[in-house]
Amino acid sequence: MTRYLVLITALALAGCVSAPPQQSASTAPATSPVSLSSDQEARVKQVVTASLKDPDSARFGPMQATYSLQTGTTICGMINARNSFGGYTGDKPYLVVISDSGEAALAALGGVERDTAVALRACQRLGMAL
Repeated sequence: MTRYLVLITALALAGCVSAPPQQSASTAPATSPVSLSSDQEARVKQVVTASLKDPDSARFGPMQATYSLQTGTTICGMINARNSFGGYTGDKPYLVVISDSGEAALAALGGVERDTAVALRACQRLGMAL
């Protein structure tokens, strides 16, 4: 009887595996503000304007950047460009990531309300308020 009780207790405890800890703000990857080189700024502009209807109309605001070992350089900023009707849309946020190998990707670009909210929230989480 004691054997069965020990066996049942051991099996019950074996099923009590805790989930991996969630990453909180205090344990999130550390980022630090960085300055961009002129080459990095040019790369950001190239990546962002590639997704615009009228790339030549792009007006970039100031860029903010952070660096972390996990993601590389993350750049946030605002852009104003013409839409299909020829009118300027107003400032929209963007987020670009440049890896340590130099590859750049547009991670978020404001447009419709949801896309704008996603880009703004991502930049704020990285410590870059636009």
